[in-house]
Amino acid sequence: MNIEDITEWIIIHRTNGAFPYTCSEIHNLVTVSIINDVFGFTLNKENFITGVACGEKSIEKKEIYIHDVLTTQKGAIKILMKKYIEKYPDWKIVSSCRGRPRIISNPTKFERRLK
Repeated sequence: MNIEDITEWIIIHRTNGAFPYTCSEIHNLVTVSIINDVFGFTLNKENFITGVACGEKSIEKKEIYIHDVLTTQKGAIKILMKKYIEKYPDWKIVSSCRGRPRIISNPTKFERRLK
C-alpha cells in the first residue's frame, strides 16, 4: 500500500463532506500526516483499508489534533483511537465530531469506554 493507493481509496469512499479536498490536496495531507507520524489506518482481514485518519501534532503541548477521518466499517474509529492512545499514551487527543470538539485528555478512561 502506498500514498497513491490511500489517496484513491479516500476519493472513492468519501461521502457527507469527508475529506473535501482535491486529489492533490488529499495526497499532500496524507503525506504530511505520515511524515509527522500522525496518520492512522485500519485494515480488514483481507488487508483492505477500512479507515484512515489524518492529523497534526504539537510536541510542546503533547497534543494530537485529528482533523480528517473516513471509515467504511463499523468499529474502525475505535480501532484508530486505540492506535493513537497506544502510540501517544500521555498525550491529549483532540478531534471534532459533527462540528463539536472532542477532547481525550484521559486516554486510560477513554480506552475503557471503547471496550
